Amino acid sequence: GKLSEAVKVLEDALKRKPDNARAHLELGKIYWSASDYSQAGASFEKVYRLQKSNLDAGWYAVLSYATSTAPNAKESVAVVLEQIVASEPGNEEANYMLAVARGSQGQLAEQTEGLQRQFDRNPNSPKLRKSLGVAMALNGNTQRAEAVLQQAVTMEASDADAQAAL
Repeated sequence: GKLSEAVKVLEDALKRKPDNARAHLELGKIYWSASDYSQAGASFEKVYRLQKSNLDAGWYAVLSYATSTAPNAKESVAVVLEQIVASEPGNEEANYMLAVARGSQGQLAEQTEGLQRQFDRNPNSPKLRKSLGVAMALNGNTQRAEAVLQQAVTMEASDADAQAAL
């Protein structure tokens, strides 16, 4: 119907001008509304690559890929997050999400290193302390993990997740 017509019009426009960020953005929105999250992610990622200042497009790509069931979705999440971190090294949320994404790919040492860097910048964050403790435990550093998690519980006694991780 109308969505397939809109996709065709936008794809034709992109054949003529492949770097048309607006067309990629609109295509991403259409793919998202059609629940084609992998294609939506690719479109939003293209927008972000074309317009590094359009951080929303980068986050839409991350969300799209994270929602996708495509086999390479986890890798795509990490790739976009790496691009965001490269453009904005001080972006705490992107750095945190990149560390988590690496852990979801089984890259536990990289996850722990990323969380440790974040924690070093913000040692008063119970969320980072808890995440770092869990990553350390998964990475086999159980003694240090227990100490870090105990500190998280001390900082925020109501954190049931940190208590359960102990």
